[in-house]
Amino acid sequence: MKNSVILYFVIPVLMIFSCSILANTNFVFATHTKPPLSDKIAAVYQEAFERMGHSVEFITLPGRRIIYFVNDCVIDGDASRIKNFQQITSDNTENYLLIDEPIITIELVVIVKKGVDFVPASWATINTGRVAYIGGSMHIKNNVAVHNRVALPKASTVLEMVKRGRVQSAVLFKEVATELINKNKAYNNYLKIIDEPIDRFYLYPFLNKKHIGLRAKLIKVLQEMKLDGSYEAIINKA
Repeated sequence: MKNSVILYFVIPVLMIFSCSILANTNFVFATHTKPPLSDKIAAVYQEAFERMGHSVEFITLPGRRIIYFVNDCVIDGDASRIKNFQQITSDNTENYLLIDEPIITIELVVIVKKGVDFVPASWATINTGRVAYIGGSMHIKNNVAVHNRVALPKASTVLEMVKRGRVQSAVLFKEVATELINKNKAYNNYLKIIDEPIDRFYLYPFLNKKHIGLRAKLIKVLQEMKLDGSYEAIINKA
């Protein structure tokens, strides 16, 4: 309840102050990813924007709401999307600006009940039954047949559906699945992650077009971080 109150207060403030000031030094980004992945992404942005002499704030919102807010310049940027998401979404993204340097590499893994033989995992094999995943992931949605899709709001609910046999498998970001299963005995005793990821791809930053002057600077800083080792240190931090 407390978080909801904060969110209802923050969004109107962002609508007034964020994208309306083109020369602002405080940028607001939103992500639809979950910890620990979102924490790593946020840390990369914090380092990058600090090097550019700016500060950055992070908020978590549902995927489609982020699109609306970035496109309408309510917030400054969308922290992490697949490169071609504008071609596969039905939402208006005419004011989206791609920052053509990956922010993170994503691995998707398949989770099944222990004892289930699901190796190697592929989009074809998981489509032999119902598949649970976190709603908002267009990449997963587009690879799962309509009649097999079970979109849910939380990773824990996704795993619970597998544990109870309501779905044949689940697809989650590797970092999220690993953390939940390792920390929860109920999941650890009944579920397993297929070792080989079902998919790998990059996520990219997107800005509202009003910040086009920032694009080259952000690309350069991200590239420098990858060369000097700071990016790797952030991503690999436990």
